[in-house]
Amino acid sequence: MNLRAIAVLSFVILLIIPLKAQLAVSNKSLANLTTIKEIPSVPIASKFNFNLLNSNKLVYLDYQYIFGYTHSPNYISAMNMHPEFGLGIGSKKEDYSLGITGTYRFIKTRKPYEYYFSNDTLNTRYFGDLAFSFYYHKPLIEATGKELFYEIGPGFEVLYLERTARNASQSRPSTISFHGMGGIGYRLTRKNLKYYQLGANINYNNFSLGKNTDIPGQFFFNIRFTIGYLVKDDWAMKNGQK
Repeated sequence: MNLRAIAVLSFVILLIIPLKAQLAVSNKSLANLTTIKEIPSVPIASKFNFNLLNSNKLVYLDYQYIFGYTHSPNYISAMNMHPEFGLGIGSKKEDYSLGITGTYRFIKTRKPYEYYFSNDTLNTRYFGDLAFSFYYHKPLIEATGKELFYEIGPGFEVLYLERTARNASQSRPSTISFHGMGGIGYRLTRKNLKYYQLGANINYNNFSLGKNTDIPGQFFFNIRFTIGYLVKDDWAMKNGQK
């Protein structure tokens, strides 16, 4: 299986898992409604103790929908001015989270760049970037349902240099790069464990290491808005992961 197939398969898995988990939670909630004999006067969500989010006895699955925008101080940089959207999945335990995100960045570059394919040197403005990143999330300052946090993580990117293959006998031109990111942000968690998060990251990649393009190694920034869901991981609890 080539790298492009692995990247696409990973992105599909990130899409399917959150949707199945939310459906399971919805079905479980519906089943519970049919067995409740007395409706409490205070909504169940209002009784949630936010201290449980940092308990070392509870594990939460963390599902994320990500919307962002990349920016570079260099206007003609290949990484400047690209919208991005994606998905994330992780696990929250005590006061930290671990997981992986997959995002897709698009829109043509400001200036054509060169790439090398089948002994030819070609120019393009096409930009289709699949970025996968592992992350470590840690709060710096916390209050009830609110936190200022930092995130760091390594990853890799697959940059597609053309929309399609140049002919039927060739593969679609692409190149890869390692990826590093770190940043800070603010998260607001509601009583139903749905949260809204705004983060700003500094990133680094270098597509020229693959010797398929002249895009240099560079730092760039991105701003991300994330909608996330925390779901208690009953499987981890039953298997003694405390």
